Amino acid sequence: KIFSNGNNEYELDHTDPAELALQIGDEAVDEFAYTIQDIDGNKASTTLTITVKGNNDGPQIEISSVDLDAVSEEGLPNGIADNVGSDDTTNADTAMGQITAVDPDGDVLTYTLGDPPSDLTSGGLPVVGTGENTDTLTGQVGMSTIITVTIDADGKILVDLDGPIDHDDASAEDDLSFDLTAYVSDGAKIATANVAVTIEDDSPTLTVTAAGDPNTLSQLALNADETDD
Repeated sequence: KIFSNGNNEYELDHTDPAELALQIGDEAVDEFAYTIQDIDGNKASTTLTITVKGNNDGPQIEISSVDLDAVSEEGLPNGIADNVGSDDTTNADTAMGQITAVDPDGDVLTYTLGDPPSDLTSGGLPVVGTGENTDTLTGQVGMSTIITVTIDADGKILVDLDGPIDHDDASAEDDLSFDLTAYVSDGAKIATANVAVTIEDDSPTLTVTAAGDPNTLSQLALNADETDD
C-alpha cells in the first residue's frame, strides 16, 4: 500500500506456502510500479522493490492438546474386568494417540516427551519416572516397570500400563488423569502439545465362603481382591 505522502506499507502473508518455504539465506523479490504526480500535473513513474529474506519457521502442531484413549487396570494380568466405575470405557492396558505436526520449511522433525509425572504411587510406593526429554518415559517401583509412554519419529504416542496405579478414592472404581508435554523440534525451534493420560481403576471382587454352619452369618469369611488400593 502506498499513501499520498509517499510512505508505503508492506505486510507479509504468513499463510502463503511460498513465503513459508523460504529458508535461511533465501530471498524473494516483490516489485510494484507506481506513478506520482505534482500539483502542476507532472507525472513520474518508478518501481518499488521489496526484498523478503527467508527465516526459519518453527514446527506447526495441528492440535495443541491431545486426549489419549484411556488405559485400564482391568487389562492387567490380575485385573478385574467389569462394566462399572466412574467412566469405564475399556479393558485395555495400552492406548495410542497421535501428534500431527508439519514444518513449513520442510525440515525433519524430532518428537520427544517432557518430564514424567512426579506424584504417582503404586501400592503406596512412589513411581519413579525417568526419560525426560527423550522419546520414552518410564515409571518404575524398584525394578518393576509400572507404566511406559513412548513417542515415535512420526508423532505416534503409546501408553503401556504394566502395573497398578494408586487412585485417589480407594473405596470406589475411579479414574486418574495426568498431563504430559510433547515437544516437536526442527532443530532450531520447538512447538509443544499437551498430552492427557487417563488410567481407569478396577474393582475388588467379594467372595463369600461359609465356615461350618452356612446358616450362621458370624461364620462367614469375606475375601476381597483387587490389583491396587
